[in-house]
Amino acid sequence: DEQEFRQALSDHAINWSCYSHLKGWGEPAAKDYAVKATPALFLIDRSGRIVGKPMDHEELREMLEAN
Repeated sequence: DEQEFRQALSDHAINWSCYSHLKGWGEPAAKDYAVKATPALFLIDRSGRIVGKPMDHEELREMLEAN
């Protein structure tokens, strides 16, 4: 639920934008980006293009710090 989602973001000190309609596999973004498993990480530019598919949070952090 929304409270658990927000609490997880806070607990893990996630400081980047996270969005969810809280619909699980029915999530529009999951369908749009063909997410087949979790966790699935995508680095998306301002125009909505996928510019990276990091394998884990460490690789994601490296990609974010490089840009």
